[in-house]
Amino acid sequence: MHNALAIPEIIHEIIDYLIPLGWEGSLTRERINFDNWTTLDRKHLLSLALTCRLLRGPALEALWIEVPTLIPLLKLLSNFSPQGSPNKYGFIDGPISSDDLKRFNTYASRIRLCSSLLARVESSAFLKILEANNTTFLLPKLYRLPISPIQWQDGLSFFVNPNLQSVDIYSLLPAATHASITLDSILTLQRKVQLVDISVTGDFTGIIETPFHAARKLLLGSPILIRSSASFFIWRFSVRHWIPNPRLSNNLVESRTTRV
Repeated sequence: MHNALAIPEIIHEIIDYLIPLGWEGSLTRERINFDNWTTLDRKHLLSLALTCRLLRGPALEALWIEVPTLIPLLKLLSNFSPQGSPNKYGFIDGPISSDDLKRFNTYASRIRLCSSLLARVESSAFLKILEANNTTFLLPKLYRLPISPIQWQDGLSFFVNPNLQSVDIYSLLPAATHASITLDSILTLQRKVQLVDISVTGDFTGIIETPFHAARKLLLGSPILIRSSASFFIWRFSVRHWIPNPRLSNNLVESRTTRV
């Protein structure tokens, strides 16, 4: 191995050349473009991880920073049984060994974003891992929490950790009526959340208080920027990161509605 590979910046350049992720070294960027990843991209990272010890850590870090589901992570546990059919959910059959738990934690600590956290996994599997780790959250470095209509309440607390910084809520009515409740529970558990994106689509005819208004009332006085757009039947609104400005007396920097 060449001595130059001991320089972290060079390793980052190598990874950036293989996959143009906008590598920042600290892995704190908001998001990589996961949609542009291909199977070949991941094979390149895996090959890089197997090249030598110094390349292994950074390559695996990039490989696991964002995953579509937690199934690959759970498969690191010997007693995990993935779904056997479309109507069955993955579960853990038996105790978790110390070696399995150590391996699970090593890779779990690399995940910053997962597109579908609760997909096809029984909540009992997560509870067993939490009990074995004696902790209250599964992914210690997860910083973005995506929520779909089927994930309003069940299992969300498994992923609220001290590093969580942003929440994405996607919904179709009538599930949208639970948006403010979900957001309130998350902010109660984690007051360090800096960014909230809410996207709600549906027919709001006859609804006195839209989810946008509910979220606005919830977030008044919080350091958050709200933007919205609306048509006769479709509302889409987002709550985005507020940048502190001492010249502004109101924390609610912007609230804008436009017809689309």
